[in-house]
Amino acid sequence: MRNLVVILCLLLSACARTSPLTVAIRGVTVVNVTDGSLLTDQSVLVEGSRIVAVGPADEIRVPGDPGS
Repeated sequence: MRNLVVILCLLLSACARTSPLTVAIRGVTVVNVTDGSLLTDQSVLVEGSRIVAVGPADEIRVPGDPGS
């Protein structure tokens, strides 16, 4: 039982040190709320709970994507 607790603690500590999940949303239309213009074929990168990049789909580099 003690070994199981030790393994569980090690797994939890390893998970706590990982970087936030990065999600890429590609091929979207972004609305500029200032002037109402539409930007088509955009990519949005989200890390954890923050938007870290927005731009043309062919210019945004997606970490871990061999095609970008």
